Amino acid sequence: MRHLSLFLFGIVSSLLALGTALASPIDDGLNTVAANSGVPTAVNATELRPFIGNTLRYVVNHLALAAVVTIVIAGILLIVGLGTDQARERAKKIIIYTFVGLVLIFFTRVIVAFVLNIPT
Repeated sequence: MRHLSLFLFGIVSSLLALGTALASPIDDGLNTVAANSGVPTAVNATELRPFIGNTLRYVVNHLALAAVVTIVIAGILLIVGLGTDQARERAKKIIIYTFVGLVLIFFTRVIVAFVLNIPT
């Protein structure tokens, strides 16, 4: 029984050492991909504020893009609905709620910019 537990301990520790050795190249590769794609990354604690700001800007920009796509989809639903009252009301609701979301996204961008420009 003792030999089995030592054997299993050896396998587990070998796998952990192998995982640690393989993690560094993977991490370097992920950092390279993130740097080339514009995804914000943080290196240390002194860069936390810009990291959070860049991440929020990135998310808000993509939310705005999703809102525009949603308005286009609502327009397509309006056209495909052939003018029925139900399709028109559905598309109207989608456009109104998306417009409200775009207004909130705009104010979010303003608040983020204001907070990031406050001196520390």
